[in-house]
Amino acid sequence: GARPKAIDDPEKKLLMMTLVKAPKDFADFPKTYTLKVTGPDGKPAEGVKVGHYMSKLRDEKVKDSVEKWSMFKPKMTDERGHLTIDYLNQSFHSQITAWDEEHGLIGFGFTSPALAAANPEVTIELKPICTVKLNVTCEELKKSGKIDHFHCYALTKSSRRIAFNSNASGQLDFLLPAGDYNLHIYGAEFIGSKHEAISVPKDRSEYAAPEIKLPPTALLTLLGKPAPALAEVMGWKGEAVKLSDLRGKVVLLEFWGYWCGPCIASMPVLFDMHDKFADKGLAIIGIHMDGDGEVDTAAKLDEKIAGFKKTTWKGKDLPFPIALISGHGGDATRNRGSTTEKYGIRGFPSTILIDREGKVVGKFQAHEAKSAIAMMEKLLKDEKK
Repeated sequence: GARPKAIDDPEKKLLMMTLVKAPKDFADFPKTYTLKVTGPDGKPAEGVKVGHYMSKLRDEKVKDSVEKWSMFKPKMTDERGHLTIDYLNQSFHSQITAWDEEHGLIGFGFTSPALAAANPEVTIELKPICTVKLNVTCEELKKSGKIDHFHCYALTKSSRRIAFNSNASGQLDFLLPAGDYNLHIYGAEFIGSKHEAISVPKDRSEYAAPEIKLPPTALLTLLGKPAPALAEVMGWKGEAVKLSDLRGKVVLLEFWGYWCGPCIASMPVLFDMHDKFADKGLAIIGIHMDGDGEVDTAAKLDEKIAGFKKTTWKGKDLPFPIALISGHGGDATRNRGSTTEKYGIRGFPSTILIDREGKVVGKFQAHEAKSAIAMMEKLLKDEKK
């Protein structure tokens, strides 16, 4: 994207770095580092699981299995409490978690190649686990009768991920030692997001945090209501259209961008749907989102997608109208007042279904050809009744 006007520009996401002076004998960053894990008594902790962060998952291979905490490809400390870690190992990143499941202990650490150049040994002290229980709610979701999943990352105070949990009930738990943490909580479709700070008290085996209330997404508040008009459109590829002129048709709004690999890959499904149903009551409108207003004409979009047309799309061009909309680094939630914000779009591609009366039905899974076409056939048939 474009260079920000200022380092504190609130409209931009920035990656902040700290430069440190290299040691006199510095030749290259180390390829490995040594992790030393100790217990609360300071003695080496043998047989402790070490990984990036923890997730609470259900074993999909086992029927009716319960959710359990696990790590992705963990390694174990040796009799000295040591573990040599390769920076290229994808199971480990800058944030490190050490978990002694047998004794109910856990600890966190952090390193980087630059830090390891100055100190090649990282020490993590294990501390007693407190099971932190969260009650996350969304009143509007409950009233709507819809189902969504509550997702939550537990983060260090410096916002490094240490654990992830998710379910539809909003009753979430984490294994944390006493201390201060941040939570990033969000929904999959109908639940908004929130950042919450919590403090886990000392000398507790369990702690129930205060209830956390999440707002609804714009999409949830739109269900069953007239679809908002397309706003802040810079230009069109194809003929400009208004949603109000499409009453009597089933409409799909496809939110996408040339920069989005999954968007490009799934676009042929929409081509097929257009060819099959355009004369049977279906209208598709593409909502193209770019980062900094650089694609504001059809010619500029054509330039960006020229390579995809030849390869992924097998020579086909976009057969339906495309509204060109600007965003901020692809972050639709910060593009206030735009079509993406009004529809609560938080990821790409996203497809919104609008019925023949011009009312929002919800999301439509338009990215697998066989199921999408079957769903649309049934929908158009039912809409005629």
